[in-house]
Amino acid sequence: MTEYSFIDGLLDSYNPILFVISIVICIRKALLRQTHKVIRICSMFAVSFGYVYGMFFLDKHVQLWESFGLDYSTHTAFAIAVSMTICSVKQWVEVLMILFCFYVVGMLFMDFHTVEDIVATSVVIAIPLFVAQYFIIQKTRLKNMDEVVSSS
Repeated sequence: MTEYSFIDGLLDSYNPILFVISIVICIRKALLRQTHKVIRICSMFAVSFGYVYGMFFLDKHVQLWESFGLDYSTHTAFAIAVSMTICSVKQWVEVLMILFCFYVVGMLFMDFHTVEDIVATSVVIAIPLFVAQYFIIQKTRLKNMDEVVSSS
């Protein structure tokens, strides 16, 4: 096995592993009856994946990134979306940022994308998802407070 095929295997498994981790967290929160966190995760999944793949399809039809000489990085967008979903219920920001940096270095090493591709995709994906995450967290906190008040 060459170093390229090893790194390619690692990069190919990064997003599926993140996705499985997020599903396990969601199941665990459901078993612990933390419904506000389950709602938060499901809401983040819906908004994130809708936005990530909406941008993908928009780019394919309008060729937005190509018009700037760039390539939309679906892998980058997906990794950001799932990482933000996990961070909406877990305090793993630092760990996920470090892993994402390694992921980016791997994509650059393998020439999958340029720095510009990754930065442009990251900005266009992360900023709106950060705003959406803020409102989702606020809304689910309010729902959690309603549950606490109702059960008292």
